[in-house]
Amino acid sequence: MDNNKDSISNTFQVAGALCIICSLLVSITAVGLRETQKNNVVLDKKKNILLVSGFSAEEVAKMDPAQIESYFAEDGDEIIQIEDTVIDLSTGETAAEGELEQALVKAKAEDMATFDQEKISKAEELSIDLDVNKIGLKSHEKFSHVYIVRNKKKGMITRYVFPVKGKGLWSTLFGYLAVDAAFQKIEGLTFYSHAETPGLGGEVDNPKWKKLWEGRLIYSADGSLADKYVVKGSVPSDNRNAVDGLSGATITSVGVSNLVKYWLSDEGFGKYMENEKNKSSNSNSNG
Repeated sequence: MDNNKDSISNTFQVAGALCIICSLLVSITAVGLRETQKNNVVLDKKKNILLVSGFSAEEVAKMDPAQIESYFAEDGDEIIQIEDTVIDLSTGETAAEGELEQALVKAKAEDMATFDQEKISKAEELSIDLDVNKIGLKSHEKFSHVYIVRNKKKGMITRYVFPVKGKGLWSTLFGYLAVDAAFQKIEGLTFYSHAETPGLGGEVDNPKWKKLWEGRLIYSADGSLADKYVVKGSVPSDNRNAVDGLSGATITSVGVSNLVKYWLSDEGFGKYMENEKNKSSNSNSNG
């Protein structure tokens, strides 16, 4: 046994013990923070959904996590209730239970509330291939969340919120697009994740620019989707579909325009919107 505390062997033993202890502490901390980080990501997404559901940035900023969650709870006390459902984008119908279970397993999610559609976007059997020129992506997930915003006091749906994404200049922009209950107008657009240039493409986060989207018409006079939803420079007064382009950020502007058009088309949520319009029409006829 080496009784010399300053010996090389003792030094290595002490250093090794410290490394093990530090590694354990780091691992424990990382595991503990992982759940917190996961919850914060989900909470941030819900904040962005609220931002396009009719709440102002000031109102959302004042909400604590419990209040934010209450808007998404089935038995919540809030007048506004946001119902989360998952649809099959290929049909526009609510996802079949068996298929959804398979998607949840692939996404390692327990239920719809924790279903992260991005996790399955790379799974061939659960993804849809597309022309990369449309939104800069080679494929996207087959199943997607749809958030239905209801006013319980009035007993009516006020808008629908769709998750959207597409390439800008430097990054993929992830966000939410809100449309009115009649599927005629855009009610809001916000992005919760991107890496566009601050002051240029990063102006997609500018509240003034986001405000421009409110009330923009989805369809042109002939009933088709607008050719562009973001135009270079200022929008002509007779154009009720598009918003002003971002100054000095042509590629980002084009990317946003393309992704809005794509997700409103039949390749995105167009089939779902048509299905819901038909259900509403049939309900009114039978009533």
